[in-house]
Order: sequence, then C-alpha cells, then structure tokens
Amino acid sequence: LLDKKVVVFGGLEGDMQKNTLRSFSAENPYLGANVALFHTNKLLDLYGGLMGGLKGGLNYKLKLSSASYKYLSFYNNSVTDSSQFTVLYNTDPLNVITVSGEIGYEVSGDFRIALATSYFKYNVINVEKAWHRPDYTGSILATYNLNKKVYFNADFYYIGGLRGKNYLTGQEVYLKEIADLNIKVDYLFSKSFSTFIEVNNILSQKYQRYLYYSLSLIHI
Repeated sequence: LLDKKVVVFGGLEGDMQKNTLRSFSAENPYLGANVALFHTNKLLDLYGGLMGGLKGGLNYKLKLSSASYKYLSFYNNSVTDSSQFTVLYNTDPLNVITVSGEIGYEVSGDFRIALATSYFKYNVINVEKAWHRPDYTGSILATYNLNKKVYFNADFYYIGGLRGKNYLTGQEVYLKEIADLNIKVDYLFSKSFSTFIEVNNILSQKYQRYLYYSLSLIHI
C-alpha cells in the first residue's frame, strides 16, 4: 500500500482448465467430428500490478501477467475440410504475456462506465501461430439503474489480431478487426419476477470471428 489511493498487488497461481466438447462448441460452433480432448494445465501464472481510485469517482487497474500453459488450445480450419474446425494443442509449456488495463467511473451506484483493454503475446512452440486467438481486445461497459426498476446495459467490444490458415492452399489469412455493440434492458416487476429485451450486433458489422464464417445480423 503506497498511499490511501494506490494498491500494489501480485501473486502466483496455477490451475487445471477442463475442456469438453460442449465448452469448445460454445466458443466455436463450427467444429468437425472427432475433436481431440485434453485439459489445459496452467502450470504457473506470475502476475502483478496497480489498482486504486482517483478523484471524482474514477478507479483504475493495471496488470501484467506471465503465464505458462501446457495443452493450450487453438482453433483452425481442418486440413481435409476448410469449412470445419479442429482443435490444435501446444503440447509443450507455452508462455503467454498479458498486459491489461481498466478504468472505471461510478456515480452513487446508479451509473457506471468502464473501459478495459488487453494485449496478448503467445510464444507458441508446437503450432505455427496462435490461430483464432486475438492479439488485443477492448471493451466499454456502461450500466444505468433507473429507480431500481429499469436496468440499462450497453456493451461495446473490440477484437483484433485474429488469424487463421487454409491448409489446403497454405494461405495465412488475417481477419478483419471486430467492433460491435450490444444493448440489454431489464425491467424488474418484483424481487422474483422480471423481463428483458436484448439486442446484439447493433452495428450490423459483417465480420469473421472464425475464418470463412461471416456474421452480420442484428439479433433481438
């Protein structure tokens, strides 16, 4: 603790991430059959950073992480069928550097807005590139509570640095950056009953989260 408004933190941790066909399909619905399943082992994560508050309701957090993973997973188009995806694993220990920052602003618990961004560096060994994992991400999340009855949530997100490879042609493809906006409104009738409306992909941007699969529809 440097002063009343700045906290220095750090630590060491590790854990095992369970990978299942269901968890992979939730991330990528275009998987092919007979996907190999291995759990991802976070061998060690050494992290540290700063967090604290500023005048006027502002708060911030800066974090640097260096983590070592075994069997970290990546998605890429299948060698035999580019319309389907397979899961590739970096079987040897792989180092991932993550630099992240967040700044938020809150007013009396009714309104809050937060800006977050992260940069990732994958030191891959057994795979060519960090296929379909982003180099950087960003988001803006805003929430507003109107009379404790109506809750507004707006989420703008940005993803960049995605890449894939068509193994049939040997071509590496850099995917266009993704930027989109989602809005959700909840109405609370009582403590046990509520309703909501959610609108996704409001900007209706045509983008590829995974190579050869474009998304551009507004979802309500």
